[in-house]
Amino acid sequence: MPCNYLRDHAGYVAGLGVLDSYGLSLDLHLTTEQLADAAELFATKAPESLKVVINHLACGPRLGCGEGHADADEAAQWARWRSGMAAMAARPSTFVKLSAPTVVHSEWTRDAAARGAVKTAVREAIALFGPERCMVASNFPVDRSVAPCTAADVFELLFEAASEALEGDAASLKRVFHDTAVGFYKLE
Repeated sequence: MPCNYLRDHAGYVAGLGVLDSYGLSLDLHLTTEQLADAAELFATKAPESLKVVINHLACGPRLGCGEGHADADEAAQWARWRSGMAAMAARPSTFVKLSAPTVVHSEWTRDAAARGAVKTAVREAIALFGPERCMVASNFPVDRSVAPCTAADVFELLFEAASEALEGDAASLKRVFHDTAVGFYKLE
């Protein structure tokens, strides 16, 4: 049976301490189903100062991805995702990448409701984490293998959603599209 690093975590937690001791950060790839375990582990076992960024909106509620990927009940998937994201957002040194719309809904390029679901996930992540802990990122060309899109299509969608969430505030948009990533990854 494979190890669940979020539950069977002695070595994993030790590694988090090593990252923190060197002033490094952790890019954390999670699914909605792993959010609750991750929130508990990072709230109770990880160094508070360790900067963590959740990749790809924690794979969102994964709507429209087919059997085996999401609950038949989309409301239950949204509720699980929102709850887990709120728990992760409660940790001040946790950030989130607004990226990979195809993990939220694989039909976002073909269906207005699916596009709306992606925008909802982006808006809610910004509401939970604030622009100072959100950064736009890319999952391209992987997104293109799932949905017919260009990188420009992805960034246009993310810009629309972030603009709506931030009511067009230029300083907050700059933070989400530039400043947060620069600060998180110590690029200056």
